[in-house]
Amino acid sequence: MLVSPKEQEIVANAWEPGIRRADRAYINFMRFMKHFLRDKNFSGRKILDLGPGHYDFGILARFQGATVIPLELDPAVIELGRYRGFEPIEFDLKKPQYVSTFGEGAIDGIFCNGSIDASWWSTESEQNSYANDIVSCLRPDGWALISPCNSGPETAGQNSIENQKMQIRAFQKLGFKLTKLTSIERNYFGISSGILPAFVLTKNLRYVRFPWLFR
Repeated sequence: MLVSPKEQEIVANAWEPGIRRADRAYINFMRFMKHFLRDKNFSGRKILDLGPGHYDFGILARFQGATVIPLELDPAVIELGRYRGFEPIEFDLKKPQYVSTFGEGAIDGIFCNGSIDASWWSTESEQNSYANDIVSCLRPDGWALISPCNSGPETAGQNSIENQKMQIRAFQKLGFKLTKLTSIERNYFGISSGILPAFVLTKNLRYVRFPWLFR
């Protein structure tokens, strides 16, 4: 969510049209916190934010004492992060470079909401290499929450379903849990309806559902 004319000016030329919208819902990130991260201690922890958008998650985590490291390639989003008091790293999320950048076992948590697309890689080995690189920079007891932005066949081609399956397998081999989301949950967490069947991949996290809400 953008809160000032200056912030809107900064992202006016952002690559993703949605970033230019001032009214992107801040509450969606509060819901991720409440349902997936409620038991986590953020104080003194080092957390990667993959594709920070408006830095809504980063602000929440920083308020709880975390050091948040945003990873972003769009110059407008990087500038917004600096304006909001972060130190974003110019980083191409399509490249396996997490360990080479941060070191093995150096990160306490990883958060990604809609910034990784399975269609970026077309083979099992590429999917495995990317997932391995992400997990290798985590501490053994570190956590991760990855909500992919997987495009459908109309934009990613007919192999998009198989790419998604490979993506899921790659992370599951490394101890991630797959949580499929209902249409109600998709809307609740603000996941675009244009994304293939919505799901969340988590490591060392427990998803707390409210049964009365998701029946």
